[in-house]
Amino acid sequence: MILQKMTRPEIMEADRGAVVVLPLGSTEQHGLHLPVDTDARIVEALCQALEGRLPERVLLAPVMWLGHSPHHLEFGGTLSLHHELYSRMLTEVIECFAGMGFTRILMVNGHGGNGMPMAIAQQEVKLRRPGLRLCGCAYWEMAREEILRIREGGTYAMGHACELETSLYLYLEEDGVRKNLIRDAGCCDAPGYLGLGMFNSGPVSYLANFAEFTDTGTFGRPTLASAEKGGRIFRAVLTGLESFVVQFGEREAMYGPPLTREPPRERPERSGYI
Repeated sequence: MILQKMTRPEIMEADRGAVVVLPLGSTEQHGLHLPVDTDARIVEALCQALEGRLPERVLLAPVMWLGHSPHHLEFGGTLSLHHELYSRMLTEVIECFAGMGFTRILMVNGHGGNGMPMAIAQQEVKLRRPGLRLCGCAYWEMAREEILRIREGGTYAMGHACELETSLYLYLEEDGVRKNLIRDAGCCDAPGYLGLGMFNSGPVSYLANFAEFTDTGTFGRPTLASAEKGGRIFRAVLTGLESFVVQFGEREAMYGPPLTREPPRERPERSGYI
């Protein structure tokens, strides 16, 4: 089910057990070779394919093309909302679906900068509607293991306009990629404390602007990208999303039954002090 293709009566008669899918993108610079719609284009395509596989289980909302991208503003070519406004926008949209009686909502994020305000929106909605099942994910985390097997460029190959995103855009719309301008860029976090890039985590948090570690707006190794690789990544992510949505739509509670506990063991009596 695709929300913007439905009439009001059709929406109001739709199965309230369906999973509402909200694709979250951005409009921001993606180096010299990728269009500024990259995040929105990729996450929208994934969610459209998901709805195509599960048309009776998914209610697909329009892609949110505006995100939280202040760390890209120095380069230009970027539109960004303040994190408070972005979180509020998500909360209001979610409230609309909850008000219509939908009980399961999945935000599929296509831009790293949306992650923190997305989590804030989840907290706000949880306080208002504790019974609403609201989940969020970054699409690349839905196929982490497979993507790491596909990755050829090593630890810092995937970050922004990188081996992953360039491969996906080549797969979706090859003519949209300025192939003659593709070049690797970005620096690494040699000690490993900061965990730059996708799939890297470090013990120290530091909020950087992109201009601090790349001169082109790219971070990673897009020279290793290919449409074939993009197709493999796309299908792996889609399979991960489909698997979760099927389970999400069927379970009555987010967590299973409580763990069984062994009865407390009798302790031998002791005299004196312990």
